Amino acid sequence: MANQGKRFEWLRYVRLHSEAGARWQEEYSSPEILRLTDIPDRALKLLRSSKKEEADSLLASYLADAEAARPRIRNSIYWVLRRWYHSVKAYSVYLDDDYEGAKAHLLSAHGAVERAIEEEPALLPLADHCADFRFQNVRISRNRRRWDDLLEQAEALRSLARSELALCTVSGKDIFITDLRDFLTSTPGIDAEEVAWLESLMSKDRRLRFIERHLADVFSIKGFVIPYEPKAA
Repeated sequence: MANQGKRFEWLRYVRLHSEAGARWQEEYSSPEILRLTDIPDRALKLLRSSKKEEADSLLASYLADAEAARPRIRNSIYWVLRRWYHSVKAYSVYLDDDYEGAKAHLLSAHGAVERAIEEEPALLPLADHCADFRFQNVRISRNRRRWDDLLEQAEALRSLARSELALCTVSGKDIFITDLRDFLTSTPGIDAEEVAWLESLMSKDRRLRFIERHLADVFSIKGFVIPYEPKAA
């Protein structure tokens, strides 16, 4: 997934932001949920080691266990579990060149994030993951050599950074990068240095610089380079 150097720990800000967030984090850290949340990471490592059959079997078991746990856990936790499933499954089917399937799973991951935040507003830090899903769609367009779609996705990423396009929509309300910044910087108990770091991390200029660096890599394909000129921030 996309990484902007040091990245904020979403779960920490959920916990610190409110009593509701602290209660959520406590339940999410229960032994049953911790056992489950470890599985998508294991599956991803297997996929990267070319052990796809084993990874897919693990993901199928994970999904079955998440569904079995659903009556016992918060709806918001269930949707976070689905978020992890769909993003890793997207990569799995992408490796099979099933690009439409990969896009469908990324869309489902996006929807799972929206449902989780709708159920528990303290989970707003998860909205940043929706930018990651767009990055994955850029890669899919690149591999399919659909250059017009790739350029459209690239411009959408720039619009996200400029807060002209919402990260996601929750209960009819668009959530922008600026909303995420305001949520994070208002976290009780963090010091001025951390607030400044978060403001920098969420700033338009920093995000645009990251996007342009990432896109320059995406446009470079083994054997040739697609003409690409980074846009000024």
